[in-house]
Amino acid sequence: MMSLVSVSWAPSVWAQSQSRRAASRRPYDAPLLSLADLPPDPPEYLKYNAAGVRFSYHPSVRDQVRQLIAEVEPVRGELSQQLGKAVLSRVRVRVATGSEDYNSVLPPDAPRSISMVALSPSNASQQALLVMRLGAPGTESSSETRATFRRGMAYLGLDEATHVGHMPVWFRTGYAVAFSHQAEFQRARTLWWSSLRWRHIPVPALDMHMQGAVQMDSLAVAEASAFVQYLLQGDRAADFVTMVNANATGASFEQGLQRAYQGDLAALAHAWRPRTNKDYVFMPMLLGGTLLWVAAMLAARLRQRRGLQTLLAAAAKEEDDDEEEEKAPTPPAATRTDAGLSNIRIVRFRGRLIRLPDEVAEVGDCEQVPKISHNGRWHTLH
Repeated sequence: MMSLVSVSWAPSVWAQSQSRRAASRRPYDAPLLSLADLPPDPPEYLKYNAAGVRFSYHPSVRDQVRQLIAEVEPVRGELSQQLGKAVLSRVRVRVATGSEDYNSVLPPDAPRSISMVALSPSNASQQALLVMRLGAPGTESSSETRATFRRGMAYLGLDEATHVGHMPVWFRTGYAVAFSHQAEFQRARTLWWSSLRWRHIPVPALDMHMQGAVQMDSLAVAEASAFVQYLLQGDRAADFVTMVNANATGASFEQGLQRAYQGDLAALAHAWRPRTNKDYVFMPMLLGGTLLWVAAMLAARLRQRRGLQTLLAAAAKEEDDDEEEEKAPTPPAATRTDAGLSNIRIVRFRGRLIRLPDEVAEVGDCEQVPKISHNGRWHTLH
């Protein structure tokens, strides 16, 4: 009896253990750390308060930071709308340059092999911290810098809205990447190629493929971000807010998903997968075929137009040559002596030079058929 109970109880305990373990995992670039041991700002750092978002940064990245300051209000407004509540009213942002400077402003346990770390505090009394490492001016594009900033702020905003609720790594990462608009072409290409080969990762298994730093060209990141975008599209945006509120009140990720979307993760993933195949296989093929057809038509029209232009140019040249010949003076009579042949006189007929025997008295009516008079008799000119 006891053995039967233990056998039936063991899978339940294992499932609960796996659920707690998954809930405790965090994205590599968004760990949950205590900020009590946070090093102070270096003395050479400049400071700026952008409506509650306090920047401290190395002087050499002043121009890049100005771009980030301009992004604060748009990013905060967009996050607040998606999450259904005001977020990120008080955040610290440190922007370092180079690895040595970057390591000096990170907490002791923070990862150092990546260029951005979003640190949500484990203590509610502490402020969230975003630390970024930028290269020398001109080594990074401004769009990439803004995308990295948006990704970090999305991590912090989602944590604040859910009170650091229980969510899988793939969902947090997918939301942050989708919000950042980072590497959109790479992710779309990855989904297109996987859809062509019908090779997909089941959504519940995405966490197993997200170990370490975020790889923008990985299939797991591409699928996670695309699925989160699906949850945010159209009327589902209101359901997303419901799910966030459910997680903020202590519900698990699965419970919040069920409460908001009236379906579990498997059902939502099943509904989303055909949409992905349509968006990344059928539509690109249709668009590509249409573009090829249009390109072929344009090429044919271009060849036709070039051929017409060539014909017109040739006709114009021939007309110019005829006019030049008509304007040219009649060349002097050329004579040569051949056996049995008298001198030859050259006359003009309809713009052409014709050789006539010198003893020809006159030229007849040349408007219709050319004729000549010779020894008192008319002959047609052949």
